[in-house]
Amino acid sequence: LATVSEVTPHVRNERTIAARNDALRRFHEIATDDARPVDDRIDAVLELGSEHLGTDMGVFFRVGEDACTVERAHAPNETIRPGDEFALDETFCEAVVDTGDLVVVSDAGMDEAMSGSARTARDVDAYIGAPVVVGGERYGTITFSQAAPRSRPFSEGERTFVCILGQWIGKELSRRENERRATENWARLRQIIDLLPQFVFVKDEYNEYLLANEALAEAYGTTVDDVEGSTDADFVKSDAEAEAFRRDDLAVIDSGGPTEIPAETLTVASGETLTLRTVKIPYDPVGRDAEAAL
Repeated sequence: LATVSEVTPHVRNERTIAARNDALRRFHEIATDDARPVDDRIDAVLELGSEHLGTDMGVFFRVGEDACTVERAHAPNETIRPGDEFALDETFCEAVVDTGDLVVVSDAGMDEAMSGSARTARDVDAYIGAPVVVGGERYGTITFSQAAPRSRPFSEGERTFVCILGQWIGKELSRRENERRATENWARLRQIIDLLPQFVFVKDEYNEYLLANEALAEAYGTTVDDVEGSTDADFVKSDAEAEAFRRDDLAVIDSGGPTEIPAETLTVASGETLTLRTVKIPYDPVGRDAEAAL
């Protein structure tokens, strides 16, 4: 018993579109899952790309001057692992680096420009790779490859898909780098203001401390963590002091300019009353009125 069914070009096209839309949907789910670490999502993208393109493996390379290092990989039996390093001229990554663009090879044996050491050393006959740019600088490549030639060329949709994956990785790594720098900058700022003997703080329009340094926390007889998120009323010795601070803060916000208060009294935790010269400056970092004083 035999059955024969004809797959018309129209049916093939519908199947191609359905497969592409499914891959894009799954990619969107991975890309927007911010609860997952970036490396985990890159692994998932490499697996998705390999499955969608029908290749043996997907690899994210960090490219240097003469070598490329595997950062993440989806490969059968872990034949390629993170940390593996290859000479750049023994990989098709060299062509991506040289052109700064997508490189596509359906059958390296039939492509004179691509039939050299990369094919021999890495046993690759079909390849598609796109550059990954981080912070405006060349970082690496995302590649999908297999040992056997492809029965058909990579389609325009598949090429676009790989480019999208490469762009997404670049943006995610750029964001991670920006977050790292922001954390380091914040740590440096925190260290600087905590070394100052003056009281340094930032309060919002509701009198809540957004930032406070060690000197102010010590004066209140508590910790920085306790001060931040609290108000003057939680620490000062009298309602009159709290109201005076609140009134001055609002006046500075309304003025729109720096204000110097020559003599401002503060009763600290020890019971001593200090007379302070205070400079308060309106501060609006993210579209929300706040005030800072030193």
